[in-house]
Amino acid sequence: MKKYTSEELYEILRTTADAKYEFDKKDRDRVLENPLLKERIAQLVEDGERFRGHRTMEIPFSAFKRFEIDGNRTDFEYSEYGYFIRRKKLTTYAILSWLYEKEEDIRELEDVIFAICNEYTWALPAHLHGTGLSQLQSDGYEIDLFASECAASLAEILSLLGDKLSPIIKKRILHEIKVRVLDIADSDFRWNNGTMHNNWVSVCNGNCGIAAIYAENDTVRLSEILASCINALEYFWDSFTDDGVCSEGVGYWTYGFGFFTYFADILKKRTGGQIDLFNDEKARLCAEFYGKCFFTEGNMVSFADMWDERLFAALPGLSCYLKNIYEESYLPHPKKLDFSYPQNYRARFIRDLREFLWVDERVLSSAKELRETFIFPISQWYISTSENGVSIAAKGGHNAEAHNHNDVGSFTLFKNGVRALDDFGACEYVKDYFREKRYSFFNTSSASHNVLVINGNFQKNGRDFAAKDVVIREDGMRMDIAGAYGEESLQRLVRDLTFDKKSGKLILTDEYEFSKSDAVDVSERFVSLYEPKIHDGIAYFGDVKEGITLRYDGKALIPEISKDTFRRHDGSGEIITAYILDLRVRSEKREFKVKIEFE
Repeated sequence: MKKYTSEELYEILRTTADAKYEFDKKDRDRVLENPLLKERIAQLVEDGERFRGHRTMEIPFSAFKRFEIDGNRTDFEYSEYGYFIRRKKLTTYAILSWLYEKEEDIRELEDVIFAICNEYTWALPAHLHGTGLSQLQSDGYEIDLFASECAASLAEILSLLGDKLSPIIKKRILHEIKVRVLDIADSDFRWNNGTMHNNWVSVCNGNCGIAAIYAENDTVRLSEILASCINALEYFWDSFTDDGVCSEGVGYWTYGFGFFTYFADILKKRTGGQIDLFNDEKARLCAEFYGKCFFTEGNMVSFADMWDERLFAALPGLSCYLKNIYEESYLPHPKKLDFSYPQNYRARFIRDLREFLWVDERVLSSAKELRETFIFPISQWYISTSENGVSIAAKGGHNAEAHNHNDVGSFTLFKNGVRALDDFGACEYVKDYFREKRYSFFNTSSASHNVLVINGNFQKNGRDFAAKDVVIREDGMRMDIAGAYGEESLQRLVRDLTFDKKSGKLILTDEYEFSKSDAVDVSERFVSLYEPKIHDGIAYFGDVKEGITLRYDGKALIPEISKDTFRRHDGSGEIITAYILDLRVRSEKREFKVKIEFE
């Protein structure tokens, strides 16, 4: 992707000063007239009534300091006075005010803007650099994912509603954006200096760029900020493999690539089309990845820190926009496209506004169920759906990927919307989840994946613990995953997954080779949100209508059912029960083979 100097950008911006990039009345009318958005708009109005008259409560210091003290993030982020309920109110009343221009909505919007401008920090305590309890924001503001997002949101709200807002609110917005973000947007941060290679790079740089385009009137300074934001995006592309896979998970694709798209769109408009970040082969591959991850009835690949099914819904607006940019890209499964207004508190104004603006009925009419096979040779992913609606996702890879789970050789099986053999994705985020104790969590350990347990030991984390000799075919994949365990006596562990595209039948074969004849105890592990039903060499995962039948040698394999729990990612505190089926093999042979059939 081309890099720009601030001098080059200055010349482009100077000559395109009259370019149109702000949304106007035509855009608003298009939203109000779109038949696909009627339910979404009704829910938006309903949310406005639910919030109306409820004061925006101050976040107490006791909530702010909890992350530092005991690692809890939920109190500050999701409680009744929390950070994200403010952002939900901001998004709701800003869109309502733009659509209907009602005084009662504008007054509510001003109240929440005033509260946000009074916040001690726009960053989350979990993201503050160093020790949050000893750092004064006035000594140097921290720009994290949400501080940058806040600046971009307020800047765009000002562009939409400037004349409707009180003069002091307009001045306050501009002042806070300037001192908290624009004055330091091109300083040395983790997300623009090459230290990070993940969604942060796109989200922080994209939002800083959006905020600058809307709120920075000095063209020289705007050129400096945009040069920093554009050039740092090279680190974002490093987070994708060269076959376009986002190893952080599909949810982080929507976050990272989503904010890349929002920034690239407004930058292209502001520069009169002279800077088009979409005109890049890596960007095209990464855009196409998204639609390939959706199965029948709306399920999707859930590797890494993917979010709970109830939290995640494909974004029709973003999907339509990218389909218009990249004609060959795949649209998510039509049953997964969610036109409702987000009900969780992770509302995002920049994203949610475009989910009104970009939904295109003409584009969506071309969406269809995918029955194709997708092979990603570099990331070592295999995705396929059979004619009768069985979907498989399998992976090799290594155990030091972004938002890594120890899951080399894992796979999932879905049948017409039923997540029979699962990957649970992320649990609730707490301090230790991103620190040394990460793999003590059930969700990140190989204990929660459809892999093996070798002599009671799980996979180890690190780049060296990886699959080798990986071969991916149209009908599945074969790989040696012994190296993921770090077990000295385990010489070879070849996992073969053979998938029948017509019937949806899967044959799993694991070939073990140990260095010496000795007593070994290995378990073929399978996990699900459904408690398995076992009878005479058969296990069934699923509900009464749909599911997967597992057939095994009842004489050689000993079934054991257990369960574990984790907290849902959404901060609700809800505890989820996961069921585990271990098919145990005790052997004194150096070499042996296990074969299991799924249908």
